[in-house]
Amino acid sequence: ITQSGGLFVDWLSVWQVHPEHAPLNSGAIVTLDGSGSPVFHKTRTARLSGSHATSCAFKSDGRTVVASGNFGRFNRSDNLFNFDPYETLSRCNTCAAFVGLPLFSSGVQLHEHLRGEVLDDYGWGDSVYWSGIGGVAPDYKQLPEEEQYPHLSRVDLTKNYSCGSVAAARSVIRSISGKTVSRVKKGVAGDASVWWANTRYMVKVYIKALEMEAHGCTTGRAYEYARDNGIIRLELELKRRELDSLGWSNFNAFLGAWDMGKVHKLFADYEKLLDCVSVKSDAEFLDKLPSRLRVTAAAFLSGRDVSSMMSRTTFYRYRKALLDYGIDIADERPAMINTAVRTIEVQAVSPPDWYLKEMAA
Repeated sequence: ITQSGGLFVDWLSVWQVHPEHAPLNSGAIVTLDGSGSPVFHKTRTARLSGSHATSCAFKSDGRTVVASGNFGRFNRSDNLFNFDPYETLSRCNTCAAFVGLPLFSSGVQLHEHLRGEVLDDYGWGDSVYWSGIGGVAPDYKQLPEEEQYPHLSRVDLTKNYSCGSVAAARSVIRSISGKTVSRVKKGVAGDASVWWANTRYMVKVYIKALEMEAHGCTTGRAYEYARDNGIIRLELELKRRELDSLGWSNFNAFLGAWDMGKVHKLFADYEKLLDCVSVKSDAEFLDKLPSRLRVTAAAFLSGRDVSSMMSRTTFYRYRKALLDYGIDIADERPAMINTAVRTIEVQAVSPPDWYLKEMAA
């Protein structure tokens, strides 16, 4: 398993043109004109479902193969940590081989990777079923040069950070929720997550233990690690337009950028959103507030002009609610709260040894 400073891929959407092959029997959406002749035809997506409520999607019209999903997560109980783009593509090809589709390749050699291997060797057994029928892989050595690599339409880059506790992680989310990014719309879900998104990319920061709880995972070593270390996750979703702009739509180019450190450098630019996390925090006081008031109270206590963050009506509604807790956000300076103040340190983390063994299993 390749480690790259804690950075890994958490989602992959790829497509590639192949020589003609049997399309997936997943149905299609067809539009007919007045005479009954088809004027529009779109192949439907079929889904491969595995254990632990994991799945990934495939589509093929007999020429172009499209795949999308968290392939590193497939058949695993969690994705607290995941894999680099090479291993992610390899696991995508494992799924493609299972359904009998041509494989994605960064060169003819990679197409040979799974040929002749038995899928039982991956330990899937009866935990996987397929909702479509695949075709037979062609002879890849006859592919034109321009069709010997996949195209990338979405990739999610992810990194984990330790805050020390879930309470401290909540304080970090509250602290960065007041930040704005030029030409990007912001969204906040209490003090559990915050995101910035437009048509080119999306940046999201959230508390991993709370996300795992929302998906029904409240036990296990991975959950306890995320909870006890106050793990927050920074995700950067690069969409098609941004990938085109960066010159990474060609998957080969993206792999080259990964190897040269350009992907890591780009991610580091968004890590600056976390620069303010080494701040003084009244975590215990804020945790006692209703969740709907925490972000506003935290922004005020950190010295921000709260009135500029919301409409006049909303401002006075929050002011009235916070007065019951001894805070007047109309004051020029934050009220002094008589609680212990501590500094929150956020540190990037890599998989512990026990998790690496589970990933390699």
